[in-house]
Amino acid sequence: MAVNKGSGEIPGMALVGAGLILVTGTLGGYGLGLLVDKWTHMTPIWSIVGLILGTALGFYDLLLLLRQVSKATELNKAAKSLDVNDKDCDNIHEDKD
Repeated sequence: MAVNKGSGEIPGMALVGAGLILVTGTLGGYGLGLLVDKWTHMTPIWSIVGLILGTALGFYDLLLLLRQVSKATELNKAAKSLDVNDKDCDNIHEDKD
């Protein structure tokens, strides 16, 4: 889920996606563990392993998303503090010619 770096706000969908990432990672790992359990006839072992791995991968992906949101927020704050807009950039390029 990409973060829009042009806006001055933290995108709400990125934060909603953060919760979904954790849930889908956990449920996906557990689901894959159940499938492996049925295939190998070892009922609780792979379900637990899948649950643990899915949760760990969900947290890892969540960390990556939150880093991306944090970086975009810092860039937006820096851009606002500079108060630069497109017209200012055009004037700079015209002055050099």
